[in-house]
Amino acid sequence: MFHLYDGLLALVVWLLLVPRELAAVAGGRSTLDRLAERLGRPPRRLGRGGRLLVVHAVSVGEMAAAAALVRHWAERHTADRFVLTAGNRDGLAAGERLAADLPAVVAVAPLPWDRRRALRRWLQALAPDLVVGIECEVWPRLFLGCRELGIPLALASARLYSRDVARYRLLPAFFRQVLAAADWIGAQSAAERTRWCAIGAPPERVEVVGNLKYDTPTPAPSGQAPRKPAGALWIVAASTHPGEERRLLQALADLPATSGTTQLMLAPRHPRRAAAIVRWARRAGFVAQTLAESERGAAAGEAPAKVVVVDRFGWLPAAIAVADLVVLGGTFVRHGGHNPLEAARGGRALLVGPHSENFADVMSELRAAGALCEVAAASGLTAALADLLRDPQERRRLGERAAAMAAAGSCVERYAARLERLLARN
Repeated sequence: MFHLYDGLLALVVWLLLVPRELAAVAGGRSTLDRLAERLGRPPRRLGRGGRLLVVHAVSVGEMAAAAALVRHWAERHTADRFVLTAGNRDGLAAGERLAADLPAVVAVAPLPWDRRRALRRWLQALAPDLVVGIECEVWPRLFLGCRELGIPLALASARLYSRDVARYRLLPAFFRQVLAAADWIGAQSAAERTRWCAIGAPPERVEVVGNLKYDTPTPAPSGQAPRKPAGALWIVAASTHPGEERRLLQALADLPATSGTTQLMLAPRHPRRAAAIVRWARRAGFVAQTLAESERGAAAGEAPAKVVVVDRFGWLPAAIAVADLVVLGGTFVRHGGHNPLEAARGGRALLVGPHSENFADVMSELRAAGALCEVAAASGLTAALADLLRDPQERRRLGERAAAMAAAGSCVERYAARLERLLARN
């Protein structure tokens, strides 16, 4: 099975991934240096100092969780250095932002494609004291390379989508060997621990510690807070997907007059869709603008738009900071939802649709705390919005309970202690 894995991966790398990266280089979206890193070239400048830790987080959400751990560790072990790796451009950009703010991060690079010899050379060149994967990062050759070279390997804030368990169990012997290479796995919850053990992780190495996203610092807004007219109520729809924006625009149009003066800020998961969403909103009869257009209008003294669509990354914290109500994207289509903790930490009332299974454990805790307004079907969106907009006390109650629940979930100190113990054993 390992020979088959290596052969198939080689075909994928040379026939698909390398040509795709070369096309990105030709289009100015990547560089030859980035391609070299994908093929296994290690970062060139690692500095000198204490221990070197490699932390891998595939994308933006995982990198935010990694940031909580890295910041906490750097405050207590000032000589230690970090190499952050990611699986996509958004994750790398988030890692670069952390590196700019934290001198302990000496390099940010993509994780090389999971080829045996390339990963082994990469690990030998870096010689890290510890490798930590954040959430669900199972790369067979990375795991086995760490074991062969005697490098401690851990997973922190580990999670598995329940739908993926059956796929892993199609190759039980293969994944038992891969997961046996992990020295320790810190799971987000008891349910997650059960899933990891079900796909072959040694039960004695899997411990329930918590979700690092509870410790994710609220990012500084990358822009000014939007202009909020006196008496207006802001609905912020966070990380929306195709189909949800139309539902939200229809719900906004159907709100009764008793809901007051409302404005909608749509923050699509992929900001490149912003211009298309603005066109839909205008065809539906709304005064709609992208965020950039709204900022120019504010500078010129124009009246604010009814619908504003965020067209850049990093601006959502500013929107949430002034929101009266946050609608969680990905829950009104069959996507499974996104992380609700940013809104919860901000003390905002949170409205969630019927599809929130991607964060089932967090949703369960919010539900138990009475900090969540859930809609059983997308058809109930308008009524739920109207009820919450008319009831400021209910919005305040939901927000306060969500903030308290988020504060109680802190686990970064426990992760740091377990990883320190793992380092001490080696």
